[in-house]
Amino acid sequence: MRTSNLLTIIIVLIAFSVNAQVIPWTKDARNMAYNELLNDLTTFKSLPQDQKESIALCGLDEITKKYSMAEYQAKIDIETRRIKSATIGICSKNLGISLEATIEKPADKQVDTWSKESKSNVYNDAMNIFSKYELTQQQREALSLCYTDEITKNYSKIDLDNLIEAELKKVRNEYIKKCLDKNNITLKKSSSDKLSIKGLAGCWQSYDFSVCFYETGELEKRMDKGMFKKTKGKWFIEADKILFILKDIKEEYKVLYNSGESLKLEESSTKKELHFTKIINF
Repeated sequence: MRTSNLLTIIIVLIAFSVNAQVIPWTKDARNMAYNELLNDLTTFKSLPQDQKESIALCGLDEITKKYSMAEYQAKIDIETRRIKSATIGICSKNLGISLEATIEKPADKQVDTWSKESKSNVYNDAMNIFSKYELTQQQREALSLCYTDEITKNYSKIDLDNLIEAELKKVRNEYIKKCLDKNNITLKKSSSDKLSIKGLAGCWQSYDFSVCFYETGELEKRMDKGMFKKTKGKWFIEADKILFILKDIKEEYKVLYNSGESLKLEESSTKKELHFTKIINF
């Protein structure tokens, strides 16, 4: 009797497993797979939109024929990336569309001289750094000119571009200190740089996601990749950090820069830097 019951349970479990595999692709799942393929095709800058859509439709057809919805959704990120990449290659070939010609190629030779434009970029970066402090316009300009002179005198354009972030930070701090000493100026943090609920209230856009901070403490976060997922929660300020509380998840971001219109955050867990631009004021 016990053997019979065990056999029944096994048969039921197998039936459930088989049924899960044959559930047809839903409209939402097909839409998501299509949008992911279309998003991957943004790499090919000069490829016309209609050709991108044709490849994505072909890819959707290939994926839904080869995999059940349950099989495809059970795959990890690296597996789906490989499947999408291979599918795009097959579909572009079948449709007679060349993707190689649409990839932006790097310049054959790096420019190693400081042009007017590249020097202006260094100067503007310096002005951006010094804008966070209580300085007169004349002081900011003097410090930025000094900083630009030190950088362009001691580094070639290529050498500076090849510095990693930690090296660049060290160089930046060294020449900022040198220029402060040379001009006999002490930096004092600008009061306008302090974090406040009212100052941060609004919607901010980054490459990875957008977020809306409401003065009530409510938070709305929207992912801008893959499926357009919107999550609501709460937000708080703790010293120089902004905390997101989304369901049972806590996200912590250190504020590296805040001008009221631009916001630079560092995700505490990954140390990844995120750059935001304010798109809506409340």
